[in-house]
Amino acid sequence: MQNLLPKHIEQLENEKNLSFIGDHNKVEIALTLLGLKPSFFMDWQEPLTKKDQIHNESHELEQLLIENNCNVRSFFTTENQSVWCRFYCARNEEILEKLIHTEYTEGDSKEVIKNKDKERGLLLGYQKTAVEAYVNNQNIHDNELPIEVKKSTIFKLIGHRLSRDNWNTELEEFKRHTDIVKSVFPNLYNRIINEHIPNEQDIAWNEIRRQVDTITDRLGMPVDEEIKEVVVGLRANGINTVSSCGGHTDGDRLAFPWVCCAASDQPEFRFKDEENIKNAIAQKYSILATDIFNVENDSAQKDYYEMTRNAPETDEYIE
Repeated sequence: MQNLLPKHIEQLENEKNLSFIGDHNKVEIALTLLGLKPSFFMDWQEPLTKKDQIHNESHELEQLLIENNCNVRSFFTTENQSVWCRFYCARNEEILEKLIHTEYTEGDSKEVIKNKDKERGLLLGYQKTAVEAYVNNQNIHDNELPIEVKKSTIFKLIGHRLSRDNWNTELEEFKRHTDIVKSVFPNLYNRIINEHIPNEQDIAWNEIRRQVDTITDRLGMPVDEEIKEVVVGLRANGINTVSSCGGHTDGDRLAFPWVCCAASDQPEFRFKDEENIKNAIAQKYSILATDIFNVENDSAQKDYYEMTRNAPETDEYIE
């Protein structure tokens, strides 16, 4: 295990230091500093007014990591009055480069995204069984775990999904790591475990939040941060969402935030002859029928609404 200088322990222990990254991210940093994880990654968004604070604290974190022989890379962008930061750290340069290259790029296929997710999980030091379960949608949901596990100390510290078949073993291994964190960073450890103890509603919301975090569109882009909590809230109250946007600017055009909701068991077609209508529109604009509402094509959408305005609804939809 890596030995740390007292000043570095104090930097992570003090809740006033590096306040923008939060205590749970500090645990990931601690595990990496102690040599229990090969790398960590985090990203966050803050108002543009905090840009100087973000840069200063990021520099402070970089220095802490570099002094402990870690390799670091950070990227900053500003957009819509916000500053975005992506922060990568690894025990060596090779792992760092591999971690950065697991980022999604436009045009990535589902298979490429799956492979990147798998490689990233392993590079971040998550158990192989948990990573395999994640990429194959075989994670166990929080509400399936025993209540004593969900209310346990270790559950408050874990930051990744568990596999359905090996969750108990994965928790035990993670517990061994956090016991070390507890011995080296007792104040950090105690702050987290003394946080609000989750009730059944908290656990349900957190599970839905994790599910929303895995949602991507056809380009592999996640749910916009600006609208994510709205999506979580709707789903937590039994309202199924199918698409959303956090709002953005496109030239001189302002797109407002929105969420599209639909019954989870709705039939494929609302209108009679809708399949032929969509196919005709798709052929006209050289797009897929399934992309009429997924691409920036106002004309195709207007045609759809015009052609279905007086169309009779199917019996399945009426029911």
